Amino acid sequence: MSTRLLLTVLAVALMTRAATAAPHSLVAGAGAISCGSWTADRQTLMNTNEVQWVLRFLSGAGAPEGMDSEAVAGWLDTYCRTHPLKNLSYAASAFVVEHPH
Repeated sequence: MSTRLLLTVLAVALMTRAATAAPHSLVAGAGAISCGSWTADRQTLMNTNEVQWVLRFLSGAGAPEGMDSEAVAGWLDTYCRTHPLKNLSYAASAFVVEHPH
């Protein structure tokens, strides 16, 4: 199995688990906040920890190189506006699925 396929399968599995799990059973810290909180924090520029959490998550997942933090945050802004009840780890997993190597 290729690394790309394995990462995609893992991301989808995490997303499925996150969708059915209790809100804080899968992750702790910034990854457990809701997309609604992400959106509110972005409006006040108070989400430095959340942005760093996402960047570390993406680095660990082998997300594509060449995207800067503002591009990633902008993508998450759009995603979270339309999915306010999803948590940040789910949103980061969706980013990995939509931006394979």
